[in-house]
Amino acid sequence: MEMYDEVIFSYRLPNGRAGGNFQTTDLECTQDRYEVTTSGRLVRVCTQNVSERPVGDLSYTGWLDIRDAVEEYRLEFTNGSLRAMQIMDEDEWVLFDPANCIET
Repeated sequence: MEMYDEVIFSYRLPNGRAGGNFQTTDLECTQDRYEVTTSGRLVRVCTQNVSERPVGDLSYTGWLDIRDAVEEYRLEFTNGSLRAMQIMDEDEWVLFDPANCIET
């Protein structure tokens, strides 16, 4: 059984699809839960081991690949903030716009 983390991504995606809950193997792979905030920051919101993996802003820099049963996306973070996103295996990047946040 593959271990992964969950990422809550509540934004309109490059293909127009509303965000949702995704899986990633790019982080700790300990079944922690993360969320991309309304300002585009990646934060750990739930973990089973707070002493080793505290909740809060990760100041993440790099690519984060997220997937569900339908599609896979790549998110690019720079200095802790989401900068752009793309559908995997496509060339076009879409710049992050906080106005595309889907209120829950």
